Amino acid sequence: MKITGFDCRTFGVPTGTPVSASIGSFDVVSYLVLSLSTDDGRTGTSHLQVPGRFALGALRSLLDDFRGVVIGRDPRDTDGFADEAWRRAFWLGPSGLWAFVTSAIDVAMWDLAGQAAGQPLHRLWGARVDSVDAYGSGRMWLAQPTASIVADAAGDVARGFRALKMRVASPELERDVERVAAVRAAVGPSVRLMVDCNQGLDLERATRLAERLRAFDVAWIEEPLPFHDVAGHAELRRRTGVPIATGENLYLAHEFEAFVAAGAVDVIMPDLQRCGGYTGMNRIAALAARHGVRFSPHAYAWHSTHSVAAFASDGLIECMPRGDLMFGRQTVLVDGRVAVPAEPGTGLRYDPRWLDAYGTDA
Repeated sequence: MKITGFDCRTFGVPTGTPVSASIGSFDVVSYLVLSLSTDDGRTGTSHLQVPGRFALGALRSLLDDFRGVVIGRDPRDTDGFADEAWRRAFWLGPSGLWAFVTSAIDVAMWDLAGQAAGQPLHRLWGARVDSVDAYGSGRMWLAQPTASIVADAAGDVARGFRALKMRVASPELERDVERVAAVRAAVGPSVRLMVDCNQGLDLERATRLAERLRAFDVAWIEEPLPFHDVAGHAELRRRTGVPIATGENLYLAHEFEAFVAAGAVDVIMPDLQRCGGYTGMNRIAALAARHGVRFSPHAYAWHSTHSVAAFASDGLIECMPRGDLMFGRQTVLVDGRVAVPAEPGTGLRYDPRWLDAYGTDA
């Protein structure tokens, strides 16, 4: 089996409620959808996503540059592609836009590999379960009024979520505390509640916030500090004892290893489009398992179910509404868990209605 076709299309999807966090806000998400076809008639797909529209053209241009690297390759040789991508990164470096592009190719190759094997990826990788724990996200943004986030939280619980995430790191500490208190009161004590700071604090502010939020039994505080601050996260964890989650803005395995070695993290959160696709994500999942650190990938919920099912029995996926729309699927929760797609490969195909509605190619 050889890759013979390489196609990329762009899309722009309004968010509805503006996405607002301490690091910024946006009202549209842009996508690059990659399709790789083979000489035996299969098609493997993946996508990249960016807030707003900035840098979408740069990503597409770099992706197109990989066309000659990918055409003619056996899609089952994902390790070989990873090695080739690493060698070619000697000048520009293996992170940043380079990691986004190579991650997308890796995911589409794995999709083809699973199809060729006739198995969904989690089963190909040895999973013994077909569902994973999930938490509700993609709502409860920083700029929303308190009444609005309380309604979002209640709605997610009514849908069957047993864990939720909200955004914090307002300029005023008391606003965050009041909002977390309101959500906790609305969902009750049995629902796990996580808070995401989106890198919006310094160590002293993060310490004060974590100490105040302890009363509301938060399951973790996510990215409280700049994403690269290993020592700061370790110190915050030492001071407060509140579990720390981070990793969505890291790229390479050694970056995750540094957080683990420093005792700076309780929950590792790789992003599928940054960490080298499934090849990189599964290596990071193995790292987490070796060190007793929880594994909870950032976004890409439907794709991430496969890695969580195969490599992290206590892992969580992050469910955002736009993923359901993209694939024409519905998140159905049973005891707070989501079924892993059962079709061969990723089991994910982009809904033709979504493709028709949001395409931006001329």
